[in-house]
Amino acid sequence: MRTYYWNHRRGDNSKRDCGIHHPNTTPYPKPGTQYVDVPNQDGGGNFGRIARVDGLMVDWVNESMDTLMAGIEAKYWVSFFKLFSEGKPKEEIEAELNNIARKVRQSGHLDSKESMLEEQLLAHLNAIVDLSLK
Repeated sequence: MRTYYWNHRRGDNSKRDCGIHHPNTTPYPKPGTQYVDVPNQDGGGNFGRIARVDGLMVDWVNESMDTLMAGIEAKYWVSFFKLFSEGKPKEEIEAELNNIARKVRQSGHLDSKESMLEEQLLAHLNAIVDLSLK
């Protein structure tokens, strides 16, 4: 998609060189080998920034975040790991973990065995939080 966009971005500027150099590569290139596409003209260093287009990957990200990992949707795992990246006080981390646990329970897509496993996992995650904050 990035290459297609770049090749067709001329707009009103007929002098713009929208070509792209594709290096000759092989599977498993040697270290230091150039293997990425390089635009012929990129004064602003913008080649590769197509992913910044608003909404381009929203559906894919949302679908990925709904994927079950160990019986829990990925979005809750992301929230859990973010708890530790911001230097929050213990009380705030515990409150946020309880909030995540509540949301997981409310998602309600589990049978009784899965619910029991989920509760065990949440208890282990609470223990991890306790250990990490000591």
